[in-house]
Amino acid sequence: MRLADHQPQWAELFGAAGGISPNPSPQYGVALALLDDQPVRPALHCFVASKAPWFEITDDLPQYPDYPPL
Repeated sequence: MRLADHQPQWAELFGAAGGISPNPSPQYGVALALLDDQPVRPALHCFVASKAPWFEITDDLPQYPDYPPL
């Protein structure tokens, strides 16, 4: 079962797809802004090659230009 298969249910409940998209990778992303609490802390930054030029990453977490290694 894939998370992408459940997008319609997510949209029904929350009114949008929530930033989740089908992906050939075994990893899935969920926009952290959708969560009420911070149950997990970020472990890395991915897709930094396409971040806005004005956005500064100010922590020491690993950065990857696209998908992180598995």
